[in-house]
Amino acid sequence: IESNGFGDSCAIKLAEILSDNTSLTDVRIKSEILGGTGIKRLANALKVNKTVRTLGIDGGNMTSEAGRAIGEMLRHNTTVTSLFLSGGRLGDFGARGIAIGLAQNTTIAQLSIANSSICTAGIKAITKSLKNNVTLSEICIESDGFGDSCAIKLAEILSDNTSLTDVRIDSNILGGTGIKRLANALKVNKTVRTLGIAGGNMTSEAGRAIGEMLRHNTTVTSLFLSGGRLGDSGARGIAIGLAQKRTIAQLSIANSSIGTAGIKAITKVIQNVTHLDLSGNPVGYDGVKAIARLLVKSCCRLKFLFLDRCNIDVFGAKELAIALSRNSCLEELSVACNDINDEGMCALAESVASNETLQVLYISYNNVGQNGKKVIISACETSKSVRHL
Repeated sequence: IESNGFGDSCAIKLAEILSDNTSLTDVRIKSEILGGTGIKRLANALKVNKTVRTLGIDGGNMTSEAGRAIGEMLRHNTTVTSLFLSGGRLGDFGARGIAIGLAQNTTIAQLSIANSSICTAGIKAITKSLKNNVTLSEICIESDGFGDSCAIKLAEILSDNTSLTDVRIDSNILGGTGIKRLANALKVNKTVRTLGIAGGNMTSEAGRAIGEMLRHNTTVTSLFLSGGRLGDSGARGIAIGLAQKRTIAQLSIANSSIGTAGIKAITKVIQNVTHLDLSGNPVGYDGVKAIARLLVKSCCRLKFLFLDRCNIDVFGAKELAIALSRNSCLEELSVACNDINDEGMCALAESVASNETLQVLYISYNNVGQNGKKVIISACETSKSVRHL
């Protein structure tokens, strides 16, 4: 239910239903007026409910009282495996309440807490609760309270943890020191498969630390990095690690201030990557040429390529067009929000018409006129493979 009409009285009525219901397995509510009283009643109902597996609550009025009620529910509930909380004012007190519940819970496998006004103390409490947890496999924390000290605490957990497979952090204050400690922990961790770090404070030092981690880690297959100032130096550090690691299948380094030199370094070494996202970086013409060279290599495994907001112009579009005419594995290409004009789009259209593997093409928000639109639409209609434009 997504409605700002869903307040405490509605939650109380739903709680009455949940106390006896034996069919509902997924309950998600999004409301800006749902408060602590309603959430507390829902949490109490879930102490006895035996069928709900997924609980999601998103709202700007979620308070610390709600957090404590959810934590109390976690102490008693034995069926909820996925918990998604977003928005509100849970704060450190609410987070501590959730942490107490998590420490005694043996069923939660997915945990996501986003934009809930939680600061360092609350995040540390949640992280600490994972020390002896053997069931949680996925954790996502989106909070600008997650700084280096929180990362250091999480790194201590990751060094010994054997259940977490997916770790994602989004914070604008997480810096090189914290990321370095996380990277060091992942050198020895044997279970994490997916690592995602987003934030405006990620530096070249962080990139080099991640690259060093990649040289030693044998289990991470998906790496998602976004934001910050990785730059060419950080990208080169990551490239050094990628050159010695063949298990990365999904690689996203978006909005990270990476220019031509960094793009060249990365495209030169990736080997078994099937998903590549370099969106939001000032790639430049030479960077696009490097990507095009990757596409025509016999060892190229790319199926999905995202180059949105990369300053690609007519010349870059022509390079991609030439590569597409020789590539036989790419299934999805996105070049939205660039500066491709009619001439560049016509070049792409010619390759799209003859390419037999491309299925999805995103070209919105370019500098394309009516002629360019007409030509690319015609090419997609002619194509034997394209099914979405």
